[in-house]
Amino acid sequence: MKPSKRLVLRFALAAAGALLGLAVAELALRAAAPLFPVSELRGLHEARPDRPWLYGLRPGASGQLEERTGDVRYRINQDGFRGRGYARPKPPGVFRVLVVGDSIAFGYGVEQSEAFPQVLEERLSEAAPEARVEVLNLGTGGYNPYTEAALLRDVGVSYEPDLVLVQFAINDLNDPTLHFDAQSRLHLSA
Repeated sequence: MKPSKRLVLRFALAAAGALLGLAVAELALRAAAPLFPVSELRGLHEARPDRPWLYGLRPGASGQLEERTGDVRYRINQDGFRGRGYARPKPPGVFRVLVVGDSIAFGYGVEQSEAFPQVLEERLSEAAPEARVEVLNLGTGGYNPYTEAALLRDVGVSYEPDLVLVQFAINDLNDPTLHFDAQSRLHLSA
């Protein structure tokens, strides 16, 4: 066999092995999906067909999932995000960091004080006590780059961020409507 054909064959075998590995990983994750029922947090979410980001967190909502996340209570502020509310326009002298992302940024399974945007704000404040730093958590379970970018353009820029951090996980490549039940999908398509 010619060296070029051998190289093509090796590449094809490597590609087939990689695809098989990804397929096995996908099946394993789908089998484990009932262990991580994001659907139980739907009471915190609301469909937003009037917005390009499709859905968001319901302002003023709260919820607790004792059987899944211990005694964690999720509280949504008046703007529809986890954490305290923030002034708009940004106060003078404040360095503002905006975090967009999915349930990781939101802090699923941890108290607000343990969500990484809050921890980042505390660490930055400790590192530079003379600076006024705010880290806003716009993370929403189920978001992906499309919904994050749409939220940033539509709402995020109104917070006048000096820095935007985007949290990304491989499942962010999924369709954001996968987290809705049939009734929600009908409402969104109307």
